[in-house]
Parts: sequence; structure tokens; C-alpha cells
Amino acid sequence: MKTAAHPVPVASSADFPEMVAGFFAQQGLALSGDFPVLVGNPKRVGRGHRFDFGSAAPAVVIECKSSTWTADGNWPAAKISAWNEAMYYFSLVPKSYRKIFAVAESFRGEESLATTYARKCAHLIPADVEVWVFDTESGTGKQLQIAAA
Repeated sequence: MKTAAHPVPVASSADFPEMVAGFFAQQGLALSGDFPVLVGNPKRVGRGHRFDFGSAAPAVVIECKSSTWTADGNWPAAKISAWNEAMYYFSLVPKSYRKIFAVAESFRGEESLATTYARKCAHLIPADVEVWVFDTESGTGKQLQIAAA
């Protein structure tokens, strides 16, 4: 598991995407926000999708989610549908792009929402997508290793 730190903790979920961008900027990625990429079948009229961040050189797209378990500690099904949609868009991005799914860490006891998603929904995560989990209090990030579906 790769790990690194970003010095500024996040005050709210609205600040999370900026923390992620700062983290990857420290890793040497110059990112633009609301980054458009033409997705879909190249033999048909493609359509653009805007990712939270991205870059043309090097080719990278990042989607950020700061979802949490429900107040009762249940699986947040509606929010997870947005994670699944992100995986669908990643599957349509040209293969030349590095694809990063950045999520804020959320625990239910010892169980992380991101780890649970990777276990329950590994079949939906394209093989070339990196899932990164961020501790918003410490500013640290780590890449999850996803088991083959």
C-alpha cells in the first residue's frame, strides 16, 4: 500500500477535493479542476465528461468522493450509486489516462467504507483505476490494493 502525507487537514467535505488536488500536486501532478475528457465509443459521437481534476500531460483524471456510512452505520446505497457511476465513467476514459478515485476515509467500527466497497463491488472497479483513501484529519493518503474480481 502506497502512503504519503499532505500537511493541511480538511475542515469540511467541501474542502476534500482541494486537499486531494494538493496531495497529488505534491506528488508532481499539475492538475486542473473540472477537467473535461471525451468518453465513449470513438466510432460514435463521443461526449465529454468533467472529472473533478485532471491533466493532459501526464494524462490523468481524478474523481473525489467524501461519502460516509449513514448515521445508523448502514451502507449508504444512494451515495454508493454515485461511486458506481464514477467507475462507469472511468471505464470509458481512454486507456492512456491514469485514473484515480479519491475517497475520504469513513469507518464503522474497524470497517472502512472504501475497503467495504472494494470488497463488495470489486467487479465494478476497472482494473486500471487506482483507489486512494484519505484521512481528512491527518491529511495522509494511501492507495488500496484491490483484489481481482
